[in-house]
Amino acid sequence: MSQIEAAEYPPTNPDAPQLTFRAVSTGMLFGGLLSLCNIYLGLKIGWGMNMSITAALLGFGFWQVSTRAFGMRKFGLLENNINQTAASAGASISSAGLVAPIPALTMLTGRTLGWVELSMWVLSVALVGVVVAVGLRKQMLVVDNLPFPGGVATGQTLKEIYAKGAEAMARVRMLLGGMVLGAVGKLLEVLKVVSKVGFPGSLPVQAGGAVAGKGHTAITLTNLGFSLDPSIMMIAVGAIIGMRAAASMMLGAVIAWLFVAPEVMELGWATPGKAEADALWFGALVKWMLWPGVAMMVTASLTSFALSGKAILNA
Repeated sequence: MSQIEAAEYPPTNPDAPQLTFRAVSTGMLFGGLLSLCNIYLGLKIGWGMNMSITAALLGFGFWQVSTRAFGMRKFGLLENNINQTAASAGASISSAGLVAPIPALTMLTGRTLGWVELSMWVLSVALVGVVVAVGLRKQMLVVDNLPFPGGVATGQTLKEIYAKGAEAMARVRMLLGGMVLGAVGKLLEVLKVVSKVGFPGSLPVQAGGAVAGKGHTAITLTNLGFSLDPSIMMIAVGAIIGMRAAASMMLGAVIAWLFVAPEVMELGWATPGKAEADALWFGALVKWMLWPGVAMMVTASLTSFALSGKAILNA
């Protein structure tokens, strides 16, 4: 660490409290709440978020206010590290199958797993994860010395929180402001104050094609899912992933749903929905659009893995 960094980030006292009751309980509380967010995100868009930094900011803000109001001992950096570790672990429980295989099981068989079965499943997956992590720790951290950018970012954020308290509280206020905005936006959606706005325009159908045979004279862009969704959650996801990723996703959506989807229906592979301009045909089309999308993702991942084979063997 340079002299400038040492002055900006004072060294942490290794004897400071770490594994305290309030650190663990705070992490459990925030982990439980944030896990609901990840499950909803997973079911909505198939993604999950690393909630480490969010939990660290919330923990710091909560105990900072408690310290000022009730004169309690300050919530130290190492305690907050325990808090964010527990919270991120709890928030990541959605990756234990709660947003993919278990919902798929219900959709395919109609069977709904009970609370006891789900608890045993999640506990088993969590224990397997802990055992595997312990086994891989030395190889990944000591031998390979992998960077783990998520962990590095969280650690840097924790240092900044305690080195720049005023700035950290400003971040907490921004976080809380975003939460309020998200809640208000969702409430407006539920109350139908705001709603999706379909794009104008339509595509002609082929004479004698499967779509025309179903009595349709045109395929509107709204039928294909082209509409402006006022969801604050989707806007937030776009802000997080950045313009480059968002533009790539937009390009894929345009190619798939503007060009491929109509052809799939014309070939009779997918049945169009109601003959209404504002009807959404997503359900029938996605069953076919899924296959090329998954194939491209898997192939791209395996190709990237294969091209990294030399580096993997040298690890």
